[in-house]
Amino acid sequence: MDAENTTGLWGTPVEETLARYLDTIEAGARRDETRALLLAALRAEPIARGCPSLAMITALDLLGLRAHLEMQGVPDLEAVLDAMEAFLSWTREAGAHALPAHVVARSLRPPDL
Repeated sequence: MDAENTTGLWGTPVEETLARYLDTIEAGARRDETRALLLAALRAEPIARGCPSLAMITALDLLGLRAHLEMQGVPDLEAVLDAMEAFLSWTREAGAHALPAHVVARSLRPPDL
């Protein structure tokens, strides 16, 4: 199956979507930091293993991501989750996935105790 057909069936690959998102951020330190934070999330086991495109992402993937990052003791966890939430908001508006904002937010944040 060629790349064009794969894109049609599964959506735009995550790497391409990330590149498009980063193109919207002015080059510099903020862009580099955002890229590093998002790569920490997108390369994590729960996402890298099962989501070749954001069209396939589920709330369970995001719950798994948060748990994985917490167990790994990722520095700047809040910054990674904030970057991921902003990225998923932008990509939802661009049509890359259909997860509602409240599902993304609740999946990336620990429950209020």
